[in-house]
Amino acid sequence: MPKNFVRESIRHHVLRALERTRRCASAQENATWDQVCATCDLVRREDGSLAVTWVRPRPGLVPVNRARFELYRRGDLPEKAPTEDPATSNEGAADAVAAAIATELGLAWCTTPLEERLWQEEEFHDRWAAQVGTEAVMVRESFEACTAPEHRFIARILGDVEGKRLLDVGSGLGEASVYFTLKGAKVTACDLSDGMLQMVSRVAERHAVTLALHRASAEDTGLPDDAFDIVYAGNLLHHVNLPKALDEIRRVLAPGGTFVTWDPLAHNPLINIYRRMASAVRTSDEHPLRMSDLAHFRMRFRDVRWRCFWLFALTIFLRFYLWEHVHPSRERYWKKILTDASRLAPFYNRLAALDDRVLAVAPWLGRYCWNIVVWGTK
Repeated sequence: MPKNFVRESIRHHVLRALERTRRCASAQENATWDQVCATCDLVRREDGSLAVTWVRPRPGLVPVNRARFELYRRGDLPEKAPTEDPATSNEGAADAVAAAIATELGLAWCTTPLEERLWQEEEFHDRWAAQVGTEAVMVRESFEACTAPEHRFIARILGDVEGKRLLDVGSGLGEASVYFTLKGAKVTACDLSDGMLQMVSRVAERHAVTLALHRASAEDTGLPDDAFDIVYAGNLLHHVNLPKALDEIRRVLAPGGTFVTWDPLAHNPLINIYRRMASAVRTSDEHPLRMSDLAHFRMRFRDVRWRCFWLFALTIFLRFYLWEHVHPSRERYWKKILTDASRLAPFYNRLAALDDRVLAVAPWLGRYCWNIVVWGTK
């Protein structure tokens, strides 16, 4: 293995450790970690050893124990079998470097399971954002296509949003943020992923609208109390701690304000098979909602109601897999239903009409639908 590759591999692990530490820091210390992350480098000293250096907030250096990192066993690396999972070993070695930097700067150092979960979510969604072109983000289609029944229903619930202060928490690629801005709302797009927020900015520019961007987790947005007339959370709650996220939604929602969410449900065995097959386009910590989770909404909001979508219409997923041979880990089915809406319309409309009739007389079957919309007031 070339020595510069060794250097870049260790540098990569150290930068990830610094990012994990930065996400645990206080707001004041976070600014310092930002400076360290922006200016740090891995250098080889005259005696051949490695060290991490940084320039701001003041120059510093800590040595790196090369032997603690398990890398490819080629070239200049010792021929020995790893004694533990290399990913675990490298993470521990990099965390030790981050701890040494914190000590050098007089900062607190920690990594927690929660922060690691948030880091994994952010990394996953950063990668997703990097793979999508701005022109591929479907704004109007996401709310107006025949195969977007949840969003068409949400638009009816909210009615005229002109001038309303709207928070899109977990904004993703920005379809909802930009759509509501086009409808006249004063939108704040909030997401944990910097890559996603950059995409929201580009999509907004493409549609010639202006909105606010705010980087934070849904469980702790840092936004003011009672700041929004509407809080929208689309396809978000199955990624987060549900009670904490709902507490945060309630906190930032103004008295009398409206919240609306939509998420997948956990009860349909066929859709659960799909989820196992689509592991490459999903995060490992996802937990689709259960009907029992509605109790969390009722504890925090007034006039809580819900409606379920995609029962027999889920046959479209079978069509994708069995007849069109679209593998669920290579293409996101929930995006394909929008890109192919015109082609699917005759098939989908018949199934959706059947869903409406069946759910009207047997609403208990809603638990076996794909998605649920929940809404209410503070």
